[in-house]
Amino acid sequence: MKTILTALVLLALPAMAQAQQPSATAFGLQLERATDGNVPAMVTVGLAYLHGEGVERDCYEARHWFKDAAAQGSADGAYQLGLLTDSGECGLAEPETAFVYFKLAAEKGHPGAEYNLGNLYQTGRGVDQDDQQALRWYSSAAKKGEVVAYCSMAQMYARGAGVSRDFSEARRLATRGLKSGDAEASSSCSEILSSGRGN
Repeated sequence: MKTILTALVLLALPAMAQAQQPSATAFGLQLERATDGNVPAMVTVGLAYLHGEGVERDCYEARHWFKDAAAQGSADGAYQLGLLTDSGECGLAEPETAFVYFKLAAEKGHPGAEYNLGNLYQTGRGVDQDDQQALRWYSSAAKKGEVVAYCSMAQMYARGAGVSRDFSEARRLATRGLKSGDAEASSSCSEILSSGRGN
C-alpha cells in the first residue's frame, strides 16, 4: 500500500508543479513590468506579496511596491497603504498614517479610500472626529459605487450624527445599500432596518 501511495504522489508531482506554475509565471511577468516602471503592475505585485499569490507572502515587499506606486501618483497604491496601516495587518496599526494615505487616494477619486476616510472622520481615528466630513466622504464614495457607504450614512441619519435625525432618510439609504446585493452592505444595512431606527 505504501508503494502505491508513493507512486501516486510521484505521478501527481508534475501536475501539481504545473498547476502552480501559471501563478508563479504570472507573478514573474508582473514583477518584470513593475521593475520597468509600470504603475498598475507595482500594485499587482504588492498585492501578490501581501496575499502570497505566486510568491511567498512578504509584507515588507508589499509595502515597498505600494509605496512605489503611490509615489508615482497611483490612487490604488495609496489606498492599499491606507488599508495596511489602518488594519495593522503588516505591523502596528497607525491610523494617523492611514489617514494620510486614504486622503491622498480619496482626493484622486478612489471610492474605497473615500469610504475609509469617512470612517476615520466618523470614528475620530487618526484625525479629529468630524461627522460633516464623514458624511461628505461617504456620500462621494456611495455615488461612485461603494455601496456600504449608504449603510454608514443611514446610521448617521438614524442617530442624528452630523445631520438632523431623519428615520425616513436612514431607511431610504439602508434600503439602497441592501438592494446592491453586496454582502457587507447587506449585513450593515439590515441591522439598521431591523433595529427599527430606519422606521
